[in-house]
Formats: sequence, structure tokens, C-alpha cells
Amino acid sequence: MEPMLGKAHFVLVHGSCHGAWSWYKLKPRLEAAGHPVMAVDLLASGVNLKAIEEVRTCDEYSKPLMEIVEHFPSKEKLVLVGHSSGGLSLALAMEKFPEKISVAVFLTAFMPDTVHRPSYVLEQETYSQLHIMPSEIDISIGALLTDLIKPHHFVLVHGLGHGAWCWYKIIALLESSGHHVTAIDLGASGTDPRAIQEIHTFARCNEPLTNIMASIPADEKVILVGHSLGGMILAFAMQQFTDKILVAVFLTALLPDTVHSPAYVMEQHIAMGHGPASFLDSQFIPYGDLLEMNTAILFDPKFLKTYLYNESPVEDYTPATTLVRPGNPFTADLAKAPHFTNGGFRSVPRVFIVCTKDKSIPEPFQLFMINNTGVNHVLQIDGADHMAMLSKPQ
Repeated sequence: MEPMLGKAHFVLVHGSCHGAWSWYKLKPRLEAAGHPVMAVDLLASGVNLKAIEEVRTCDEYSKPLMEIVEHFPSKEKLVLVGHSSGGLSLALAMEKFPEKISVAVFLTAFMPDTVHRPSYVLEQETYSQLHIMPSEIDISIGALLTDLIKPHHFVLVHGLGHGAWCWYKIIALLESSGHHVTAIDLGASGTDPRAIQEIHTFARCNEPLTNIMASIPADEKVILVGHSLGGMILAFAMQQFTDKILVAVFLTALLPDTVHSPAYVMEQHIAMGHGPASFLDSQFIPYGDLLEMNTAILFDPKFLKTYLYNESPVEDYTPATTLVRPGNPFTADLAKAPHFTNGGFRSVPRVFIVCTKDKSIPEPFQLFMINNTGVNHVLQIDGADHMAMLSKPQ
């Protein structure tokens, strides 16, 4: 489902025992912003005259919503918002009319999955808790919904050895939806003219993003998206340019915390069995001098295919074997860097996107970082490998 820009048609779906009346504060706010809004009464709810004894199934109960979506013009799209049990009604509409829905918003609502029957979420008595802290985002429901449909400036940050080129599918999708996109090449990456032997610190590697963030006007905010090692790049920008970032998105990316050194997650990644031995025939390239020794790595084709591009199309893997350049994670340099802070890095809203078939940063380690650091929202892309922007761009 793709975002709608400008004016969007909202359909608000209440929860159990309530009605369209429960949206009376939100509806005028959205309308004042220029959006058409329809708050629906499900069967036997609000002013709907049906008696609850006459409603036998969830399909029947959701019929008013289904009729609205069914008769909506085929060339337009809706933003559905469901509250509480209204989330189940949203799911029915999403299943039947996916082409008519721009985005579905679950406001503390029941959200079913594709593995179990729809009632599964109602039946659960216990649940596991991710370290998610929505209280850190000071935003109202109305502002959040309105913000979903605005055009934004996305800044995309690649991972080790890669470049802006790896975002080509995402750039096309975002720009076709009206967003402005900047995909950067970090130091000695992509089309950056410097050789890795000229980059001796993480700060030097990070200069392209630092320069872009410094150029952003003070009254504007960007959405940062970091992949793999790019997550660490994001963290430094979040620490330094807190007020210029709307949200930071970690796409199966390294996610540091404020308790340990920035290198901690890298050290844990190695400790959990993802050290040099796992890089197969990749080349380790020492450079520098005795006082400032560094080691770069150039991924070999077998490593790329086995651990990074294991689910990606061959037409993306093949050029990667020639486009990838030597990169340096600068673990030793990061181990000496100051800790990130609650007032800087942690004050920026954080979203983590879990990729279930990532063999480079496996799902268990992604979940470790989420619980270690805490994020405001977690998304999951089933079947995505490490290069999710290529294997599962939509």
C-alpha cells in the first residue's frame, strides 16, 4: 500500500460498543486540514438501527465499512483508521480491497496476522513485550494522521561497501509518490572519489551525511533511513542534528544505545559468531601506519550471495559484485567515541524494520538490538534478506 499525498479521504472505524460519535474531536481537525472524512457506524452501533441480536458474524458487523470501500472510486485511495476491535474490520477491508487503500492505521487496535485465524489476537492471554516507548514521541493522533500523507524529504544511507546505487528501487517508489529523496555516498563509497586508504576515522566516513544535515534549514525535518552499518551513521546524525530529524528508520541496521560505547553492538555481533571467519573469501586490507592502523574489507562474490543477496534478484546481485568497494566499520575508533545521549540520539523517534531472512544481521540479533536500545515502532518484512531494498522494495 502506498502513501497518498495532499488531500486524502479518511474513513474512521470505531471499536466495540462505540460509534462514529467517538471520533468527534478528530473528524473536524482532519476536515479543517482539507481532508474529506467519513466516520462509519458499524452494524448495531451508534445510530445504526440494527439490533445486535441480528448480527451473527464479523463480516455482517463490518458491512457498512465494506460497502463504503466497495463503492469508492477505483482510481482513488482511502486512509482507513481503526480503533480497538475496529482493527479487525480494517483487516477485512484490506484483504478484500487492497487496491483501494493507501494506508491502514491501527490505533491501539487489534491487528491480526496471516499465520493464524483472525480471532487469534483476541484469544491470547499472554504476550511478549518489545522495548517500545511511544511516550517518547510527543504527537497527537490528528497530527500523526495528517503527517502520514505529507510529502517528505528522505535521506537514505547505505551500508558497508555499498553506495547510493543500492537504493535505486526505493528512490523511484518514493519519488513517484511525491517525496524528495537524497541518497548519499559515504566516504570512499559509491561515486565518492576518495580511496578507503584516505579515510582514517568514522567521522571522515560520515562527512557526506554531516554536510547534508548541516545544509538542511533549521525549520525543516528529514526522515533518515539507514541500512546495515548506515544505522551507526544515523546515530551520529541523530546526536548532532536532533531538531532536524522527523524520524530515524533502521532497516536491519546497527542500532547503538546510550549505555555502552557506539562500538558495543558491533562487538556483540562478533561475539555472537559473526566475526572475520564468517566473511568467507573476502579480502582484509590493512592500511595506515603503526600509530593509526586500519583494516578495510572487500566482500567477495560468494559472501555477497550467501549472506547479503540470498533472496535478491540476480539482476541486483550481479552488478553488486562489481560496484561494491572496500569499506571499514571503524570498530576501534567507535570504541573510543563518547556515548550517545538521551537528549540527543534517544530523543529522535526510532523505527526498526526487521528482515526475516537476513543472514548478515540475523533476525535474533535484530531483536537483541531492539530490546537493548528501545525503539518507538517495529515493522517486519517477511522474506527480506539483508538487502531488503532490493529483495522486497514494496
